[in-house]
Amino acid sequence: MLSTAKKYIEDEKYRIQNSKYELIENKIEKNYINGYEISSRVEQILDYYQCYEINIEIKNEFKKLRFNSYVTRK
Repeated sequence: MLSTAKKYIEDEKYRIQNSKYELIENKIEKNYINGYEISSRVEQILDYYQCYEINIEIKNEFKKLRFNSYVTRK
């Protein structure tokens, strides 16, 4: 469960850091990977230059974990 969440967060960070577009829209997604439901939210923090907050919630029928991370664009 932790490794799935870590991989998902790292993929989101890579996508944001290497985006060619100036603005990345705030987005909410729900995916199912390896029997886990993953809800993610990416939103731009307007107080800081090109900074984004990534919120991940991963759950199955027994557990629910939440992770927050921040990333800046290159």
